[in-house]
Amino acid sequence: MSELPVLTDTQQAVLDFMIRGLIADQRIPTTEDIKRHFGYRSGNAVSSHIHHLLKKGYLERRKNGRGGSSPYKIVGAVLSVEFPLGKGVTHANH
Repeated sequence: MSELPVLTDTQQAVLDFMIRGLIADQRIPTTEDIKRHFGYRSGNAVSSHIHHLLKKGYLERRKNGRGGSSPYKIVGAVLSVEFPLGKGVTHANH
C-alpha cells in the first residue's frame, strides 16, 4: 500500500471534522456544515479543500449518488487515536 500525500493542517482539520461527523452522526458533514464549523463566508474554501482531499486520495466520489446525503466517501483516512499506556505514557496509533 503506497502512502498518501501529506495534507496541509487545514485539509487535515477538514478531514478530521468529516470523520468525526461520520462517527458521531453516521453521515459525512455537508459543505454547509463544514463552512459553518470553520467560519468560512462562502463554500469556495470548502470546495477547494474537498477538491484537494479527492485529488490526494483521502476522499472518493460516490457513484450514482448513493450512500446518504454525501456525494463522497472517506477512503484514505487513518484515524489517529491517543490512548493511555500506563504511567502517563501515550501512543498515537497510525
